[in-house]
Amino acid sequence: MYPKQPNRPAYRNDQTRNILKVKGEGSVSSAPDQANITVGVITEKTEVSAAQQENAAAISAVTDAITALGVPEESIQTVEYRIDTQYDFVDGQQQFRGYRVTHQLRVTLDDIELTGPVVDDAVAAGANSISSIQFSLADPSAFYNEALTLALQDAGRKAETIGEELGVLVDTPPVSVREISPSTTPVPFQTALYASAEGTPIQPGTLTILAVVETEFTYN
Repeated sequence: MYPKQPNRPAYRNDQTRNILKVKGEGSVSSAPDQANITVGVITEKTEVSAAQQENAAAISAVTDAITALGVPEESIQTVEYRIDTQYDFVDGQQQFRGYRVTHQLRVTLDDIELTGPVVDDAVAAGANSISSIQFSLADPSAFYNEALTLALQDAGRKAETIGEELGVLVDTPPVSVREISPSTTPVPFQTALYASAEGTPIQPGTLTILAVVETEFTYN
């Protein structure tokens, strides 16, 4: 009777009940209140012990600079430590160049206003790698619940619209609601290698919290 259309909610007869399946979506935007910075030191020397010692001294200075801004030590965590052998290729021949030591720290900030100062002071203290800056919400649950309410309302409106189009009466509330995995996308600020600058401007932007539900309504 009705031609099949792509991307429309499905409706079917489930035993003795007429079932209308509808997906609802809701989203809420919010300014982030937490920042995660990955900052590190990369050193290269011909002797592995010398590379380790230089790296350790630099990462200690970086940590001291960050804590001097009021960031607690428990908010600073090593996320990568590695030693790699480095080679050059000259006239098709592999030649040993030395050792590279990489030490990366993840710094979690509850005060995002400190993001720029942490980057600047870390670089001034010896950091030569800022591989990631991401902004997020420390507790997104309240925003997600608001988005979930909007998703349910969206599903209800869609069911009502479809019912009117088909000339049937849709019963409320829905007989089934299935929550799809929530989504809160962090706002990234990516850079492979950071060059020091006065008063680095960092823009946190906004976050979008998305909720999706799959609902089933009966209709007559």
